[in-house]
Amino acid sequence: MPARQRRAALAISAATLLSACALGPSAPQVPVPDDPGFYAVVDEDDLQRLDGTEKWEVETWSERADLSPRQQFVVSDPILIDRGKTDDIDIELWRVAWVRSTIRADGSAAPAQGSQWVVARIEPFRVPLSFRSVGDESEVLHVVPQEELAPGLYSLQLRQGDASRSARFGVQWNAVDKQDYSASHCVDRRIEGGTAYQPCSTASAAAPGDGMPSGLARDLEIKLVDPVSRTVGSQKVLIVQGMVTNVASSTRAVPMLEAALQDRSGTVLGRWTIAAQPELLSPGQTATFRTEIIEPPAGTARVNVTFTQNASLQP
Repeated sequence: MPARQRRAALAISAATLLSACALGPSAPQVPVPDDPGFYAVVDEDDLQRLDGTEKWEVETWSERADLSPRQQFVVSDPILIDRGKTDDIDIELWRVAWVRSTIRADGSAAPAQGSQWVVARIEPFRVPLSFRSVGDESEVLHVVPQEELAPGLYSLQLRQGDASRSARFGVQWNAVDKQDYSASHCVDRRIEGGTAYQPCSTASAAAPGDGMPSGLARDLEIKLVDPVSRTVGSQKVLIVQGMVTNVASSTRAVPMLEAALQDRSGTVLGRWTIAAQPELLSPGQTATFRTEIIEPPAGTARVNVTFTQNASLQP
């Protein structure tokens, strides 16, 4: 029977996730939608529409914010008929990221502009998928995530070259701690040479006092050059610069750095973020960073530079 595109909340049956790159003939049957678009599978007879006009998406968000961790999908579009003839058509599922800051061309950080919820299309935000044509309908695909979907925000995309269409939805979003999600899905927006994104630190810095980064940053060593104080015109300027070296045997991404001004007792008088360049380091390669602080706080006695801590991020 024709699929009913409902806006009601879903009652999803558990579905077995498949590990193959393509779904086999034993995959469960799903309905064929009447119209092109993105759909959540309710059961073998029913679908829920996930995309529409901007106004419709705003009005129906509450009905699309609480999908199942084992959710499956149907994507219908005439361009899928050509999927086997070209390699520039793809279906992708991404966890939506939160933008912390904008990185200027000189490496300095500024408050994020525009929407702070974006599809950054960088690892580890991609969700692997498998899919198959539905019956004889080559323009309709049954799409199955290859892992259980963690609670959060997602974007299902149909891409053709640089163009894309998408549907955004949530998985148990109403129960998510928004601050924790923002911290664990944090990116910075770079605007040099076009918009691009880089992960915020994917591992927190060490506890105060031990000076050693952990997690993915453990193979990156920070060397701080002695800060230089100068007078430029009538202003005092403190120059902070140094290097980050990759001592691992494989390529590493350089997290954002955090500089903290301290007095003689160790009290933090101010802190800010710095981006090192380049942001990807081959084994043994070194990135550099440099920033200038105009009129540093009175009592500044030293500067401490570490990797940023995710726990300090605010959505």
